[in-house]
Amino acid sequence: MPHQFYATRTTGSFFTGYANPSMAQSLAMSNNLYSTAHYGINRGVRLKNEFFRKLLGSALVLGFDLISLYAPFGMGWLHEEYHRAVLTRREINSFNDMNTFPVWASYRFSQKNR
Repeated sequence: MPHQFYATRTTGSFFTGYANPSMAQSLAMSNNLYSTAHYGINRGVRLKNEFFRKLLGSALVLGFDLISLYAPFGMGWLHEEYHRAVLTRREINSFNDMNTFPVWASYRFSQKNR
């Protein structure tokens, strides 16, 4: 709750303050994404051979983890949200560019305007 007071003063409204999560809230959201995805992948791989089941499951988890590095709620997003939490604590408003998904969409837009 203390972070919410800083976020409210930073953004000017109680409800828009929820756009600036604290470090603990950001970590919880990221953990939920990874835990759910890893559980779903491991439950979804259905092979009789245990070695190939674990191999395929591990490869899919690795692929998901690599893709999610650049997605909202992934590790890159979490890193940037930690910066935003510190800025919010000092009542400085900011924006996390990783929320513009896909990340390369903003790059393509900037290339067209050159």
